[in-house]
Amino acid sequence: MVITTSKSVLVVAAHPDDEVLGCGGTIARHADAGDQVNVLIVAEGATSRQHPSAQPHTATPIATTPARHLPQSFFCRPAEVVAPELIGCLLVKRQANGELLWGVIVETEAYSQDDPACHGYRRRTPSNETLFGEPGRFYVVVSYGIHHCVNVVA
Repeated sequence: MVITTSKSVLVVAAHPDDEVLGCGGTIARHADAGDQVNVLIVAEGATSRQHPSAQPHTATPIATTPARHLPQSFFCRPAEVVAPELIGCLLVKRQANGELLWGVIVETEAYSQDDPACHGYRRRTPSNETLFGEPGRFYVVVSYGIHHCVNVVA
């Protein structure tokens, strides 16, 4: 007879891409062991820095949203305006074998170039060159050496 004891784990985080990714290995170990893992994100809203002209965001149910690409003009606005409007959108990547890998954007942040938290704040370098390019481009950062964080230039 095998007796298993499962645990219920609650992760409380103020910010998903820092706290949750930082303990991702522990979360994965608990999930692999059959433990029930719940994550509670305590945040102030769609972005950490709300632009004064940003309108409150109401998510559109994905099932009723026609598939379409966002035009480049969508990204030609301040990051603080674009960020909350990305919530609920699908991020889709076609794999080499033709399969689609996708996820729903559930949290965003907005940084402008005059913000010390922005990767382009101090100087322009080969690694952050994308941030100085055309709006709508992806700037991907490896966080904690294992997670890819997708940033969108606005």
